[in-house]
Amino acid sequence: MKNIFRFILVIALAVPGCVFGAVTVNVKKGTVEISGEKIHVKDVADVMSDDSAVKAKVEGLYVKMSAVPGQRVSVTREKLENIIKKYYPDADFFGDEKVYVLTRGTEVNYDRITEAAVKYVLENMPWKKEDAEIITKNAKSDLNLINGEVLLKVKEDNSVSFKGSVIVPVEVYLNGKFEKIEPVSMIVKVTAECLMAAADMPKGSVVTRDKVKTIRKDITAISGDVLTDLTAVDGLFTKRGIPAGTVLLHNMFDKPPLFKSGETVSVIVKIGALSVETSGTAGREGKEGEIVKVKLQTGKTLDGKVSADGKVIIEK
Repeated sequence: MKNIFRFILVIALAVPGCVFGAVTVNVKKGTVEISGEKIHVKDVADVMSDDSAVKAKVEGLYVKMSAVPGQRVSVTREKLENIIKKYYPDADFFGDEKVYVLTRGTEVNYDRITEAAVKYVLENMPWKKEDAEIITKNAKSDLNLINGEVLLKVKEDNSVSFKGSVIVPVEVYLNGKFEKIEPVSMIVKVTAECLMAAADMPKGSVVTRDKVKTIRKDITAISGDVLTDLTAVDGLFTKRGIPAGTVLLHNMFDKPPLFKSGETVSVIVKIGALSVETSGTAGREGKEGEIVKVKLQTGKTLDGKVSADGKVIIEK
């Protein structure tokens, strides 16, 4: 019977004046494959019409969402009739009563995601590659995505410490569109050259090189940013007392003030492209990058930012 309908359809289209309606829809047979998230009429049926615009409109009508990759869903001829006859009540329908739609998939091996995370750590960690051992935790199952081109990119995260327990967020893109984030957990064991206090350093004391020594140590379990370079502590002073034998961290030190409270300081007032240099009295001690109050010679008090050379920059 189905073959008879198809034969009649062919004859109708071939013979002038023989018309079944403005639109003729022939439902496809068996299983069709798609790679998108949505099913349209053109995926499940052949559409014929003398009007190319009408044909294009019917082919583009949305039917339903596709299945997850590797699975299939069915579309009935009745459903197609209900959708198309809203726009073209006289449309004629032929073909099978039901067609299956299989979603083609792209499988992303989780090892590939893990490799992207490990590569990010190796390229961005402050340690030498030979100083670090990366142990990835149990991998998750592979990803099954809609068919397409997959791009993996690590989301920049300034909170990653690159030692101890580390979680790296890997972004998954499909055909240029963001899909999801896959967090990769790992342990980064680090044995590296680091700085240690060679002698007791009282609070507020200026660091000198004779008070610091370099040792090689497993610093994996030490929280905080470990200092590895002697030049990093030159001219700094201690924020608290540091006993001898302590591994030195960034947060133990501070920059010395560039001027003290009540001192006369150079002031640069910027108004647009115009800069005027004058002097003023510091309301408190100032370190590079801090905002301090300065009393100008005019008697007016303004806020300004301390520059690296100890001047106060006021912008209006």
